[in-house]
Amino acid sequence: WRTAMEPGPAHSPYHAGYPAGRITDDTEQALALTAALEDGFGKEDVARRLNDWFLSVGGAESLAVGPSTKRALLAYAEGADIDEIGRFGVTNGAAMRIAPIGVHAALADLDLAGLVAAVERASMPTHNTAPAIAGAAALAAAIAEAVRGAPLPLVIEAARRGGTAGAKAGNWIYAADMTARIDLALEIAARPLGKAEFADVLSRVVGA
Repeated sequence: WRTAMEPGPAHSPYHAGYPAGRITDDTEQALALTAALEDGFGKEDVARRLNDWFLSVGGAESLAVGPSTKRALLAYAEGADIDEIGRFGVTNGAAMRIAPIGVHAALADLDLAGLVAAVERASMPTHNTAPAIAGAAALAAAIAEAVRGAPLPLVIEAARRGGTAGAKAGNWIYAADMTARIDLALEIAARPLGKAEFADVLSRVVGA
């Protein structure tokens, strides 16, 4: 059991040398979104704040920057259109930093359409694709519902609705359906699985 925070493991190419309790790029980008919200939360605000973070950690040379974010922000530095630079970002960067948008949606009493619009703006500079926005919208919707004090079943249902709505935003990329993946996760969590059952579920996940 872990009973205290520990330094980054020496064998990690990303976090070796990090002191115990040091935040990583997930939290740093969430703070960048928080700053963009304070700026007014236009797409330019989001791109600028993310780029400020990108430069602060070493830019293209940093191992803390994911592939979609690196590609998009290098294009941003070259003056490319913010609407275009994230059109092929399909990794998890949009979801990992989205928590402030879920909190904001709850405090501002945004409906689902307003939440998805905010998620799309937060994702656009680096992850402007349907699967990335769907994942981020699912998480933001769940966070918003939890902040409002909803019980777990309603939090889960909010995630499902967020995933479905978010999949209609951004550049369409062939990918598994986010809400179907949430349902599969719920199915797995609801019952113990033997080896044969687990292999069957895993084959469905990989093949989806």
